[in-house]
Amino acid sequence: MREVHWKLLQAITGALIFFLVGAHLVQLHLAGGEPRTWAEVSGRAASVGWVVFYIAILAVAFYHAIYGLKVIISELSVSLPRLRILSWVLSVMGICIFAYAAYVALFDILT
Repeated sequence: MREVHWKLLQAITGALIFFLVGAHLVQLHLAGGEPRTWAEVSGRAASVGWVVFYIAILAVAFYHAIYGLKVIISELSVSLPRLRILSWVLSVMGICIFAYAAYVALFDILT
């Protein structure tokens, strides 16, 4: 993709984070009240719908954060070869952390 597409995706993920986290806050903290027991929390963690919702938030937030960090670093005086290496390192780290976080979210459903 061209750089313009990546920047557009950055703006879209920012808007998605706003709406997804807003929906999370409204649904779980304003409309439904705070969970009072561990059974309520673990019941929500075992719900496929909520797990998919959480993984969607994770995916959008990780892309937004990793690309944003790459842009910030690129504005520093970093040579192009180092920037490419750093971009790959950030991407691999982001994918690994996302995979682990998704596994943690899926753990109750998988077991």
